[in-house]
Amino acid sequence: MIDSRASRTPAHIASDNDKDKKRKSDSRDSRTPAASDKTKNKNWMIDSRASRTPAQIASDNDKDKKRKSDSHDSRTPAQVASDKAKNKNWMIVSRGSRTPAQMAYDNDKDKKRKSDSRDSRTPAQVASDKAKNKTWMIDSRASRTPAQIASDKDKDKKRKSDSRDSRTPAQVASDKAKNKNWMIVSRASRTPAQIASDNDKDKKRKSDSRDSRTPAQMASDKDKNNNWMIDSRA
Repeated sequence: MIDSRASRTPAHIASDNDKDKKRKSDSRDSRTPAASDKTKNKNWMIDSRASRTPAQIASDNDKDKKRKSDSHDSRTPAQVASDKAKNKNWMIVSRGSRTPAQMAYDNDKDKKRKSDSRDSRTPAQVASDKAKNKTWMIDSRASRTPAQIASDKDKDKKRKSDSRDSRTPAQVASDKAKNKNWMIVSRASRTPAQIASDNDKDKKRKSDSRDSRTPAQMASDKDKNNNWMIDSRA
């Protein structure tokens, strides 16, 4: 067997591989519905995996990674589309059957995976990811419909509101101090043109805010100003 295999040409090797593949396939297809083979394979896998050394485990992981990579790279566009559809359907079915405990567990694993992935990046990868995200954001925003823009604004507004409402008193004080410092630094570095532009924007914002008030808001603001003046003068 050894001498015979060593003397094979590439054509012989390819032919033998095809024959072997067909033999295994025919053997599988001719099996009875009995689960005997499945059980044997499962038990063999369990025993085999349990007896591996750390070096064998690392080697198997590398082989498995390469096998998956080669399989991905050799797919046709039709296979890529088919795999994408299958994965999407599997994800939908799998996610729909999860219990609340499984959802919480999956969320924790996903959060840790993303955190570990971010923490292990090199400075070059960080810069590359930042550039990709910026490009993706620009392209994504540019292709939105007016309905999507309005929906995104509502979601963003709710997200910020929920985030603010869930802060502890310590976080509120910390955010207030950070914002104050940022304002001081930001204002101090402005050019005269930026100062003039900011003043015009602020003036327009206040004017628009005043013009959009209801009679009830106007009366409330008047009372507040009146009380503030009394307290300030006293």
